[in-house]
Amino acid sequence: IPADVPSVPAHDIASTAFLLEGRIARALAALGYREIVTHSLRALGDAAAVEVRNPLTEDRRYLRESLAPGLIEYFAAASPQTVHAFEIGDVFKREHDDVEERSALGFGFSAERAGEPPWRDSSFLRLKGDCERLLREIAGPRNVVTRAGEAIGFHPGKTAVVCVDGIDVGVIGCVDPRVTKSHDLR
Repeated sequence: IPADVPSVPAHDIASTAFLLEGRIARALAALGYREIVTHSLRALGDAAAVEVRNPLTEDRRYLRESLAPGLIEYFAAASPQTVHAFEIGDVFKREHDDVEERSALGFGFSAERAGEPPWRDSSFLRLKGDCERLLREIAGPRNVVTRAGEAIGFHPGKTAVVCVDGIDVGVIGCVDPRVTKSHDLR
C-alpha cells in the first residue's frame, strides 16, 4: 500500500474564536494561572440541563451547565496547596426543544484567609484585579466596570457582576461558604 498523504482542499474555517481563546489563555498564564480541562459530563442537572440519551455511567448523565463545579473539584483535590487555575470550555443548556452550546471561561484560585476582618477580603480583591487586567488585555481600552451582584453558588456580599461597555459579561466572587464546607475547601 503506498504511503500517500491525502490532499485536503482549502476551506474557510473561522478561527476568530480559536485565536481569542489563545489570547485569553496566554493572558491568564501571564497572571500565574494554570489551564485545566475537566469533564463535560456531570452526575446532576436541573430542569435546563441536557441529559445524555445513552450515558455510559450514571455519574456522567448530564452535559455541564457551568465550568464552576469542575474548578471547585480541582481546588478540593489540590487542597491544602494553593492553586491558580482556569478552564475554557463549552457549557450546555436546554432552551425549549433546542440545546444551546456556548464557550465559557472560568478561573480562580484557592487561598487561606489572611487574618483579615470579616468585611475585608484581599483574595476577592485579587480576583477582581485579575479579571479587570484580563479584560483590558483582551478588550483593550473599553469601559470595564464591576458592580455588586448575586449568583447561585457565590458568597452573598462577595460577588460582583463584570460589565464591559455597559454589557454584563460575567460574574466574579468567592465561593459560597456552604459549598466550600461541603468540598472541604480553604
